[in-house]
Parts: sequence; structure tokens; C-alpha cells
Amino acid sequence: MKKHLPVLIVLLGFGLVSSLKAQDNFAITSPEQLSETATVELNRERAFLFSALKARVRLNGSRVAQVKNGGSESIRIPSGRNTLAVSGFGAPGESTVSFIAKPGESYSFVIAPRSSNFWAGITGGVFGVGLLWSTAFESTFSSSEGGTFGIALSGSSEFNKKTIQESTPSAQTDNVEKELLELKDLYEKGLIDEEVYKAKQKELLGL
Repeated sequence: MKKHLPVLIVLLGFGLVSSLKAQDNFAITSPEQLSETATVELNRERAFLFSALKARVRLNGSRVAQVKNGGSESIRIPSGRNTLAVSGFGAPGESTVSFIAKPGESYSFVIAPRSSNFWAGITGGVFGVGLLWSTAFESTFSSSEGGTFGIALSGSSEFNKKTIQESTPSAQTDNVEKELLELKDLYEKGLIDEEVYKAKQKELLGL
């Protein structure tokens, strides 16, 4: 028995570490590591369907949260490629989203029963991001559907920042200058008369 004691201690230690890793996908031990993480907000739509069933969420293979009907959970994730998977207890299959998280950013996801009317009209399992979906996440975001619950991106601080940048005065000024130059070119080529040219010019300058 004494001969096998060191082996048992090692196995028990390994089991404890594995158990802790399953509860938290990674350990943050310094402010530097914290600055390299992103935040994920998991929001579950309140629905009668599967209301008593908790939605289990795994991050990169490790379970990180259980979201009850109408509830929400916030978790930290490492920057880089991450995969979120959601499933229902005792139900086969799962839905996943895989995306590249940037340090310091926040991402919101919504969870709802796949067979509910909530998903009607949602294209590609993503909503609330408009044109930015095609320009910002097209090459970094992927998803699959299965199981009891579905999961979809509902918002991101990345999109908010980009929207603000695109609506700044400098961006608007650049667009006006470009349109004025194009208008002048049309006038000089004789494609529009002076009256139309001056009227459109005033419109662009807000006069």
C-alpha cells in the first residue's frame, strides 16, 4: 500500500486541477493578464418553452455558466479565438459560436430555445449589428445550430466604437468634400446646368 501512495497522491492532485479548470477556463493572476481579456455577457430570453431548463454554457470546452430562464451571466474570456457552446441539461446537441475577441472589448450574446419564435427574421443567427456584420466579423465569426438552445451575437463594443468613428465630423467633412468635387466635375463636363449645380452645392453645404 505504501508503494502506491505517491501514485495516488499524484492522481488526486491531477484530478483536483482538472476539476478547477472545468470551473474556470483560465486563471487571471496579474493586472497584465486582466488587460488581455475580454468580457462576454450572456442574456437568456424569458420564454415559456424550456423555462425550467437551465442553459449550460461552455467556453473552449470548459463549462463556465448556467443561465436560467430570463437570467444573465457575465464571464471573462481570453483574447483571441474563442468558442461558446450552449446546451440544455439532458438534451442532445448544442449550438456554438466561434469568434476572435479583442482585449478590453465586450461582447453580448442572447440565448433562447431554438424552436421559439424569437429567431424569426434573424439572418445568420446575428442581429443588431447591421452593415458592420459584413465588414467586421465576416471573416472572424462562425456559428452552428443544434440541441435545445440557440446562441447569437447581439452587440459588441467593437461595433459601437466603429459607428462613433464613422459619424465623427472629420468623416462627414471628407464625404462632403468628395461629393462637392464630383458635383463640380459634372458641371464642368456640361452634364448638369448651372442652376442644378448651385442648388446641389447649397444642399451639400447646408445653406
